[in-house]
Amino acid sequence: MNDKELTQTGEQVDLDIHLSVTPGDDLIKKQVEIINKLSQEGGEKNEEIGEYVLIHNFNNDHKAASSRNPKKVQSYRKLIEHPDLDVSASTLNRYVRVAIQSRFLKQKGETPGDLSYSQKFMLLGLRNDAAKVELAKKIVAESLSRPQVKALINEKRQKPKPKPEAKPVSKIDLIVGSFQALTELDINPIFGEIATNSAALGMLRWEAERLADWVDGLIRKLGNCITSDTVSSD
Repeated sequence: MNDKELTQTGEQVDLDIHLSVTPGDDLIKKQVEIINKLSQEGGEKNEEIGEYVLIHNFNNDHKAASSRNPKKVQSYRKLIEHPDLDVSASTLNRYVRVAIQSRFLKQKGETPGDLSYSQKFMLLGLRNDAAKVELAKKIVAESLSRPQVKALINEKRQKPKPKPEAKPVSKIDLIVGSFQALTELDINPIFGEIATNSAALGMLRWEAERLADWVDGLIRKLGNCITSDTVSSD
C-alpha cells in the first residue's frame, strides 16, 4: 500500500517507504523512483520534489540545504550521485531552494500557491527578505507577465548597495600609517639608477638626512611625553 505524506505546500507526495529505515541504498533507490516520477510531470511537481528532499534528506534544515558545501549530508550526496536519477544536482538544488522560498513567503503571510512555478523560479534571483515579499505581492496583485517580473528582478539586483559610512581617521592614525609606509618602502631596485644620477642622489640623501633629523626630534618629544600615567602596567 502506498503511503502519502502531506508536504509544507499542502500537496500529497507518494512515499511508499518507511521513514524509519536507515538511508541506505534501498531507500535512496526508492527516493530516486519517487523523484523521477514527479519530475516527469514537471511544473508544480518540481516544488514537491524540493519539499520531499528538504524533509527526508535535510530533516527540514534550511541552512544545511542551502549550504554550498559540496560535502552535504550523506543521504543527499548519495541521492545526487545515483546513476538512475533523472534530475541533475544543480536542478535538484533549485527545486529545494524554491521549496525553502515558498516556506519563507508563507511565513510572511503570502500564499505561494498564487505564484506560478516559473515566477517562483525567477524569484530565486533575490534574497529571502522583505523586498522579495513585496515583489511577490506585486506579481500577484498586478498579474505581472514573465518579462515584467524579470525586468523588476533585474532592476532590484542591479540597484547599487549603499556604501558604508567612512569612519573618521584620526591624525595619529594618519601619521602612524605614514611611518608604516616608509618602513615598507623598498628603494633597492632603484639604487643602480641613483648611482648614475648625481642630482637624484644628492636630493635623495638630503631629504633622507632631513627626515632622520625630524624623526630624532620626534623621538625626543615622545620620550618627554612618557610618564607613569601613560605607561600601562602588566
